[in-house]
Amino acid sequence: MNIITVPYNSRFFYLRPDTSLNRDSYDYFCPEYIKELAVTHFIYIKIDKAGKRIDEKFAKRYYTLGGYGLFISATSLQNSIGNLLDNTTYYSQAQRIVDMPQELKEEIEKNNFDNLLELITKYISVRTGDMLAVETNIGEKYKIENFLHEIPIKHKEIEFKIIL
Repeated sequence: MNIITVPYNSRFFYLRPDTSLNRDSYDYFCPEYIKELAVTHFIYIKIDKAGKRIDEKFAKRYYTLGGYGLFISATSLQNSIGNLLDNTTYYSQAQRIVDMPQELKEEIEKNNFDNLLELITKYISVRTGDMLAVETNIGEKYKIENFLHEIPIKHKEIEFKIIL
């Protein structure tokens, strides 16, 4: 499973490994070599079936579920490495898009997932279970030296601590 990630206000993408998923919403134990973290909100869709070169007008056939979440990135590391850390992707349980709250539906429409799916599948194939995640803000940065033991994080029902 890939986590295809589109950074805030961007048209490029990168892949986060599935090892970055924190499936049980456990606290994140920050390695001692990390000096600064960013926590970024995202919304996502879950891919229902495999595809390559998906035209925008057919994109809705490839997903029915979605949700929101948080990425932790180590901004003190080189950018690509800072996004690869284990257990740094927290996400809500996927729900049917038709049953989502209106604000989440509007976010999905505003971020034009259909167009993004067309763009991404020009370069890579998507498989059943992949997540397409779009960052919805730049994120809050935390300098580790400014905290003693932990940083509490809460976004809707996602709640955890970054343990230092």
